[in-house]
Amino acid sequence: MAHVVLIALLALASITAAALARSALRYRWAQRAGLPYELPVRHFGTALRTAGAATAAATALAVAAALPAAPDAAPPAVARFAAAPVHAPARSRPAPPAPEPPAAPPRTIGHPAHGTLQRLADGTRVWLPPQYAYRKAAHVAFPVVVAYASASGADDRNLFEGFAAHVAQGLADPFVLVLPARCEATARDARAPSVVARRYRYRVVPGQAARGVLGVGDGAACAVRDAWAHPDRYRAAVGVSGTYPARLPPGSGTDLLLATASGDEAARLSARRFREALRGRHGRTEIRVTDGAGQRSRVFGAVAGYLTEKLTGPDRIHS
Repeated sequence: MAHVVLIALLALASITAAALARSALRYRWAQRAGLPYELPVRHFGTALRTAGAATAAATALAVAAALPAAPDAAPPAVARFAAAPVHAPARSRPAPPAPEPPAAPPRTIGHPAHGTLQRLADGTRVWLPPQYAYRKAAHVAFPVVVAYASASGADDRNLFEGFAAHVAQGLADPFVLVLPARCEATARDARAPSVVARRYRYRVVPGQAARGVLGVGDGAACAVRDAWAHPDRYRAAVGVSGTYPARLPPGSGTDLLLATASGDEAARLSARRFREALRGRHGRTEIRVTDGAGQRSRVFGAVAGYLTEKLTGPDRIHS
């Protein structure tokens, strides 16, 4: 509003100054026109009009000086910075996680069942099936099974030989077996198989659909509990010759096989009780119980066939 008033005063003062200046000139010319007729010249009128014009001009200059500068009349330096967009201060972002330290290379500790058994720095062992080393499989990724073997290691040989034999007979897909040192630590880390594959560059098929979990003896209950509580981790779970809690584990469940060898009566009864406790309480989850399958290696061969049925098979690596 004040800006409009000042502009109006400036216009009025400028018009008044121009009018008085014109009037002063006309009055002076009129007085000079009477000189040939010896008429008296009156200078007072001219001086009065000139003074009025000067006063009005001074007023116009004062009003013009009082007007605020127009936005586009900014000095060049100001205009240059004003043209740049003003950005809100950037929000502080959390620092990215520190990169994982380089992993020590795996150490080969044997070749059971013609595969390759390696030990990682944290004690985890990885068994690569014989097919992993085939030249024609150089660009093939394999499904992975996390296997919690018994602490004594008595079942390791049967495990590797059972899987390898079923593959050789064309009854199962080859699997990469990851054998953690402890069940509890790995069960808390949903990334464990993915971390092993990434850090050590093993060729494994990514995703839950190509991942299973297996527990043997003391590790059976831990494997089943982990898979049941976190079905997003594993497509299928297997317990071999384990004993299972009477209370139902939390979670929505995943497909489950409970297998026992011949003569393992306590494990057979525990598996049947556990299946009955779960029956009909978890939607379409499939629970199978097999017993009396003979030698332990044959049990593991049947497990390999079950996991072949449930998991995504080997696949070519798409670069």
